[in-house]
Amino acid sequence: MRRKSAIIILAAIIAGLVYVGCSSEEGGVGGFLTKAFKKGGQGVPVTVQKPKLEEHAVSVAVPGILTSSDRTEVKLPGNARIETFFVNVGETVKKGTALFQISREDQNLKIAQLRAEQKELQANLEKNTYFYRNRDRLLEEGRITTEQFESLEAEVDKNEEDLDRISGQLATLENQAEGATVISSPIAGVIQNKLSSVGGVAVANSPIVTIVRNNPMVVTFRLASYEAKNVRKGMPAQVRIADLRNEEFTATIESVGTELNRDTNSFEVKATLPNPQGIFKAGMNAFVEFSGPEKQRYYVIPASALVIERRRYYIFTVVQGAAHKVRVIPRNIRGGVVEIAEGLADNDLVVVKGADKLSEGTMVDIW
Repeated sequence: MRRKSAIIILAAIIAGLVYVGCSSEEGGVGGFLTKAFKKGGQGVPVTVQKPKLEEHAVSVAVPGILTSSDRTEVKLPGNARIETFFVNVGETVKKGTALFQISREDQNLKIAQLRAEQKELQANLEKNTYFYRNRDRLLEEGRITTEQFESLEAEVDKNEEDLDRISGQLATLENQAEGATVISSPIAGVIQNKLSSVGGVAVANSPIVTIVRNNPMVVTFRLASYEAKNVRKGMPAQVRIADLRNEEFTATIESVGTELNRDTNSFEVKATLPNPQGIFKAGMNAFVEFSGPEKQRYYVIPASALVIERRRYYIFTVVQGAAHKVRVIPRNIRGGVVEIAEGLADNDLVVVKGADKLSEGTMVDIW
């Protein structure tokens, strides 16, 4: 009798549990059973988290390289023989410093050649201009062909272009001939190259001396696209030079690039660095640091959510029970979390555990 009563009581308890399980989806024993069955579904089990939004001032630190602020090639409009050089490679010169002297005899010969060429071009221009202005009548009279009729305008344009070019070269040479035959430096800087020799003939429009301006120097570096708001012309920047025991100097942002490199998703920035003593040299490696003028907003997620493929960063979000692969741009990883500069939105559900088992479209169970 007691055994039969125990069986009846046990049956009643089980019936009660089943009833509770059917009537409660979230709480009590029924809720536990429901969740347990969800965990045993067909999807990949993952843990998700919404990104946390943070706002703070940004400090930027990037590598750069020193370059000269100007580079000039000294050329001549015509061939000329070099009689002597007054400077050597590596020498510092001021604007107006004598660089080299050319032969007056060669100069006079070139002037005569250019004058003859100018006279010939002027005659051709006058002839073709006459034909062009009267081309309808000349075609009707049979004095020019249809082909000539159609090409006259282009010939006149070419004659004018050639005449302007020769006249410019002639004017330059005549001005030089009126003064000394000594050619002076157009800028202050350092002699980088001498591309001719004493007694040799310098070919027209070919570099004879190359001069680089080394004060100020230019620090060139690149910034990621999302850092565009952090840099403005005129801002100060601290520059450390690796070749000078990481000594720190102050530069000024001079220009901010207007074109984004799609391959690197970055743009070029240049800063000017005073160099009155000439201690900085082109090609030196630098490290540039500065603080952005405005606070920036970033999404913060656990670093474990990042998936790296071919040097690109991705995360998975969950949309309607399926994994969605999203490319992101991380800015800073610290203490197990990462700041995301681009790629996330407020309501994204980011997979923070289990991402290594996912691909685009994988069905998931949220734990």
